[in-house]
Formats: sequence, C-alpha cells, structure tokens
Amino acid sequence: MHIRRTRNALLAAFFMMWPILTAPAHGLVLVSDTTVSYFRPGGSLNTTLFGYLGAATGNDVQVVSNLSDAAQVGAADALWVTARNYFETMSATEISNIQTFAATGKRVVLFGEHGGWGTWNTSILAVPGGTNLGGGQSGVITASSVSHPLTVGVGSVELLGGSAAAGGTSLFAYDFINLWGAGQNVLTIQDSNLFQNANLASADNNPLALNLVDWIAGSAAFSANAFVISAPPAAFLFVLGLAGIAVWRRRLNISGT
Repeated sequence: MHIRRTRNALLAAFFMMWPILTAPAHGLVLVSDTTVSYFRPGGSLNTTLFGYLGAATGNDVQVVSNLSDAAQVGAADALWVTARNYFETMSATEISNIQTFAATGKRVVLFGEHGGWGTWNTSILAVPGGTNLGGGQSGVITASSVSHPLTVGVGSVELLGGSAAAGGTSLFAYDFINLWGAGQNVLTIQDSNLFQNANLASADNNPLALNLVDWIAGSAAFSANAFVISAPPAAFLFVLGLAGIAVWRRRLNISGT
C-alpha cells in the first residue's frame, strides 16, 4: 500500500512537470514593410491576415523597413517580404541575405503583384532564381494536383490580378504561387490583393490565408511539433530522485520486517 502511494506521488510529480516540459517553442517572423498603404502589415486593408499571423506565431512579429541587416535577418525564424512598390527592387544585399537565410532551411514568403509590378516581381524571383512571366490574371483559379499543406481545404482561389512565374513548383493551375528550393521552403505569391480583408470571402482565399500563416509559423525554430524544455532539467530529476529514494526505502523496510 505504501509503495503504491509513493508510486502515485511519483506519477503526479511527473505530470505536474509535463506541461512545463512540453511548452511549444516560438520564434520571430521578420516582416519587410512597404510604402504602399494597401499592402502595409496590419494596415486597415490587411487587419485579418496579420491578425492570423499574430495568432499563429504568438505575436512574435517584427516589422522592419528592409532586410539589409544580415545579423537581424539571420536571427529571425521566418521572413515575410511584403510587396513594396511596382517600381522598387530589393537591393543586392537584401537578396543575398534572404538567400543565405533560406539556405538554412527556414521559411521565406515573398509577395509580388500583377504584371504592372514587373520590376518588383523580377526582384523577388531573383531570390530563388525564377523568371517573371508577367500577366494580370483575374478570376477563379483551381488548385493543382500537388499535395501540400498550403492547399489543404483549398479547391480554388479568386485572383484580383495575378502574374505568373516560370520555375519552382506551382500550387495552382496558373503559376502565381510557387515553391522553390530543395527544401521547398521559399514561397512566392504574385497576387497580394487576394489576402485583403474584402477579398478573403471569395472562393477559398481565407483557407489559403490560414494555411499560409500556419506554414510560415512552422518554420525551423517553432514548428508545431517542436518543443522546448522551459524548466531546469535538474529540478525535474531531483523530484524523480526523491520519489525513487522513497520507493527504495519503503522496500527495504518491508523486506526487513
């Protein structure tokens, strides 16, 4: 009876520590800002999308003007590059920093726009080595046969004016969303409007938005399956040790009687 009570105490101690031992890991999503008001992170037209991003990452989101600081980029766990402006390009330093970051296996999403944004689209496609094909596709586009977490529950989306890219793995019948690299950890999306508040109700735009933030929040350092030990291991072992000694002493007492 005494041994059983001690064993139960040991199990209780273990399960009291278990929630601490399995606290989900979190990391930082570094978001590159834009000068275009209707694509701004958390702007009035994008509150829903960035609300989803905050919820998926525990609000570990930092907005920066550019990605030229190699140390800052390297310290992040995922990169989110907003479409800046149709006439802008990323600097060679930024492109190099993103390529170095992507080579670690962590995830990157780069947003483009319709064919009128050719200069910017060419800039983001320089990261994975793709080719901008231009275009201004609108209407409902079906998902491709490629099975991927980004398209779970997404049969089709409605574009507002998307352009296409050559290269990578296309996730839709029109090549406006492509995955790149051996690890498929770089994503280009060449229609930013479909994620605006007013357009999320169209087709499966909203499920795609939810899948997107879950995907970016699943980057290397804070995967949904990753855990950290937030309590000192010594403390946990100490609790187990005390309970084990108690069991041993009980057994000695019983055997000696």
